[in-house]
Amino acid sequence: MLAGRWGCLEGVRVGIMGEVMHRVLRMPFGSSYRLLVQSFVPSGCILTADWFNIRMIWRTFLHVGWLWLVLSVASAQLTAEQKTEILRLHNQYRSSVNPGASNMKRMLWDNTLSQVAVRYATTCRWEHNPLIKGILGENLFMALGPLIIRQPLELWYNEFNNYDFSNKNCASGKQCGHYTQMVWANTSFIGCASYFCSNVSNFDAQNATILVCNYFPA
Repeated sequence: MLAGRWGCLEGVRVGIMGEVMHRVLRMPFGSSYRLLVQSFVPSGCILTADWFNIRMIWRTFLHVGWLWLVLSVASAQLTAEQKTEILRLHNQYRSSVNPGASNMKRMLWDNTLSQVAVRYATTCRWEHNPLIKGILGENLFMALGPLIIRQPLELWYNEFNNYDFSNKNCASGKQCGHYTQMVWANTSFIGCASYFCSNVSNFDAQNATILVCNYFPA
């Protein structure tokens, strides 16, 4: 579900080191945008500011957060056909949003995002990855039988029934975060992985397949 929101000139705090905080600003750059990383003290005084290309910004954060060093478990990789289906269905659902968004991006598959998903899927935990909170978006699905790719995507998208388009939020008491993550206009990259778990932490389930999809921006 949603890990955060990015907006033009909107500061997002992404980490704290001692008394120094770090935030990201999205700034216009031609027909696209770049991200500005600022280091600042709690008073708001900016110490440093560095430009990063959007496709590198979250990789930098993952490296700092140690995830970059432990990213490969081949057994959790999806097949090429499954990856293609996930990407195709995401773009199909995004194009069918009504009312549509004029700035809707076409999603691309990102192998590093999928490796982040690989790493987390193999932990067999039924909860969101705390290490990517505020950096990447994440949708989770668990199947107690064979994983059929279209099923989780249908379930996530059908949460539009729980979305209040007038208030641009979930209807009271309803869940719609999987849907909003799938169709948020500025999300450009996706990477997923699945893993068969003999036991699942935080959920009373055995012999289940967990699907993890990560998104950026989120």
